[in-house]
Amino acid sequence: MAVITGHMAMKQIRNNPVLGGRGMALTGLITGYIGIGIVAAEIAFFVLSLLFLGAFTIPFITTQS
Repeated sequence: MAVITGHMAMKQIRNNPVLGGRGMALTGLITGYIGIGIVAAEIAFFVLSLLFLGAFTIPFITTQS
């Protein structure tokens, strides 16, 4: 939501320079993109941890080929 509304506000400010709030719009964009980055990193960490831990569970270690 912060990214979407930040872009909407920046567009309105660009179209009408009399409007204030450019700093708030920029803050919304920055925090929104940081939040998206954190969520993406968490998802990647979760998937990689499942792959790593799944390779070393008991059934894979104890099976003899």
